[in-house]
Amino acid sequence: MIETKERRGYQLPPSHLIAVNEMPLALAAVRAGAGLGYLLEHDVAEDIAADRLVQVLDAWCPAFPGYHLYHPSRRQTPPAPRALIDALKTN
Repeated sequence: MIETKERRGYQLPPSHLIAVNEMPLALAAVRAGAGLGYLLEHDVAEDIAADRLVQVLDAWCPAFPGYHLYHPSRRQTPPAPRALIDALKTN
């Protein structure tokens, strides 16, 4: 049973399953019409703009807040992580 935003449900038994662990292979399968894919929006933006792919379940796609960097030391940040932090802040 799949829940929808309105809390109604429907069943959709898949006829075939494809599992991949490489984004280019997943993208190729989706482009070939193999089914739905869970991909990053920037990887498929051109396909969506050209109407080659259609975004579905948009209401369930969370916005990406950006990357976070954590290091466990409360003392002064060592030079190498500090250089990385400074470089990431400029981009």
